[in-house]
Amino acid sequence: MTEEKIAEMVLKIDEKTAQTGLSWEKTTKENEFQAVLGRWVVRIREDYLPQDDANDYTLSITDYNGTQLESLTDSDLVGIFKRVSNTLGRNAYQTMRNIYKNAKRQAMGVDQAVDEILSELNSQNPPSS
Repeated sequence: MTEEKIAEMVLKIDEKTAQTGLSWEKTTKENEFQAVLGRWVVRIREDYLPQDDANDYTLSITDYNGTQLESLTDSDLVGIFKRVSNTLGRNAYQTMRNIYKNAKRQAMGVDQAVDEILSELNSQNPPSS
């Protein structure tokens, strides 16, 4: 697989996730979410690295049997983005973080919860003076 294709795939996943164009769901693992794309499953995971006091993000592609075909971290993506010309100016860590955060929001139903809370707040009568 060429690095150009990997970079393009990651950027498209970021774009589609931001536009809620992918259907993300929770997995059985903590801090991991997945989206099914055709015959493939894309997973995004967040891991805390205590030695760095930072989070690390891993994007993986598996088949339906759970066999992992490809896996890359935000650190791997830094190198790929440096070598692929159409990604100049893109921050690999921020891209992976965005995918994770947006996937989590979708899988956990955050937007629906906020909409329902706002609806409830808007429907309550204001206090009498």
